[in-house]
Amino acid sequence: MVAVVAVGIAAPAALAAAPSNDTFGGATTATIGFSQVLDTTQATTDSDDAQLNASCGAPATDASVWYSLAGTDAGVVVDVSQSDYSAGVLVGVGTEGNLDTVACGPGTVGFFAASGTTYYILAIDDQTNGDGLNGGSLHISFNEAPPPPTVDITLNKVGRVNAKTGVAT
Repeated sequence: MVAVVAVGIAAPAALAAAPSNDTFGGATTATIGFSQVLDTTQATTDSDDAQLNASCGAPATDASVWYSLAGTDAGVVVDVSQSDYSAGVLVGVGTEGNLDTVACGPGTVGFFAASGTTYYILAIDDQTNGDGLNGGSLHISFNEAPPPPTVDITLNKVGRVNAKTGVAT
């Protein structure tokens, strides 16, 4: 009697691919009003991330993705605060591997985007939540910064200072 044993060979589980903007060369073009929700769990980090972070000092640049924005002589706010992990933003100008930091920080950053300049934005998992996980659901938006507040000041030509208390009236 011959026994036939069927051996099941399972194909390895397919892993999700890294996002298309995982590297500087694949940067997604953004404009004012652009927003995106992106799974960054398979995103990586590389030497371009480290180079931009060298002058910023974020604790980590894990699960990073790149965006580019052409300046329009307007203030820009990049917001990643609605992401489901501790996300941060780094903004640079220059060329790949030779970026100068314009702004950086956790959650939300603002900067003036001059016409004729391309800005490169790196959204990262800064690992400050201590979960040790890689990325998650990135929620990123690019908005025009609100105008600065206006302040009206009226000065009284006649004023007095109490020499004992230093109070001016």
